[in-house]
Amino acid sequence: PSWLLQDPEMQLRTTYEGFTEAVDAYFDHLMPIVVPLQARGPIIAVQVENEYGSYARDPNYMAYVKRALLKRGIVELLMTSDNKNGLSLGLVKGALATVNFQKLEPGLLKYLDTVQNNQPKMVMEYWTGWFDNWGGPHYVFDADEMVNTVASILKLGASINLYMFHGGTNFGFMNGALQSDEYKADVTSYDYDAVLTEAGDYTSKFFKLRQLFSTIIGQPLPLPPIIESKASYGAILLHQYISLWDVLPTLLKPIKSEFPINMENLQLNGSRGQQYGYVLYEAVIFGGGQLRSLGHVRDRAQVFVNTMYVGELDYTTVELSLPEGQGFRQLRLLVENRGRVNYGLALNEQRKG
Repeated sequence: PSWLLQDPEMQLRTTYEGFTEAVDAYFDHLMPIVVPLQARGPIIAVQVENEYGSYARDPNYMAYVKRALLKRGIVELLMTSDNKNGLSLGLVKGALATVNFQKLEPGLLKYLDTVQNNQPKMVMEYWTGWFDNWGGPHYVFDADEMVNTVASILKLGASINLYMFHGGTNFGFMNGALQSDEYKADVTSYDYDAVLTEAGDYTSKFFKLRQLFSTIIGQPLPLPPIIESKASYGAILLHQYISLWDVLPTLLKPIKSEFPINMENLQLNGSRGQQYGYVLYEAVIFGGGQLRSLGHVRDRAQVFVNTMYVGELDYTTVELSLPEGQGFRQLRLLVENRGRVNYGLALNEQRKG
């Protein structure tokens, strides 16, 4: 949750006290619900963490999470899940290591034996597609290549979990982002080019997998459910709207501060700050000149002088020219949180605004 980042010293996914206190409180609430669902219930295994090897900031962290689960009553099989590069860094003693990938490299499953001997092999995440980034093309993973890889995995005697079978949708602003060389926000859709579409329709991957599984077990599979028809609403023409500047006086009372406050530290929502969306920053200026963000805009700012749009600032555009003018004017930055990075080493840097 974003409110963890109110602490300027926060170290997510470590044994930093501020983080473990939050995890313990969460587990104290969650585990009484989960524990009774073990032992002949639907829970047959518990994953200690997810791809911690890609982060691996604290060698004591995985052992802490494991202990936290065990002492609250988890008794089922414990597992970890990492890609090849993070596999050895995401381990914890007493948990089955599993691997994630899309393309089956030669010897990849045997590589599991180098980190754990004589254990069952499982592909926890076999990536049937991939997510899309804003501004980029829709990712497509060839159906025949996917099915052939699934067949190869099964022939090698490994278990497999398809990620995703159905991706669905990231609702609201909870889309997320990635950052390696550059920041890339995920789109709201999590269609993922998965086995089922975002709307739940069948794809060629679905039917090819059915054929593969039918061949393996030597008999036809049950018929799949009939797909419900979809409504087509066509284009919608909007006849009325209200501008931000017109509605602004009816919104929350402005928060005044000598310095800009990041979204998470705004005194809103019971002191939990603001998680998603937009924040409007205003300051009085006299004259024009160059506006430089110095990398402090996260993630994109629409810049206005009074109500006149001037331009945008983001990770690549870091300077704008402000027009000259007479008297005092309002400089306004409408800053958008485009999605917090949820994988890799940048997790502690996701304060927005």
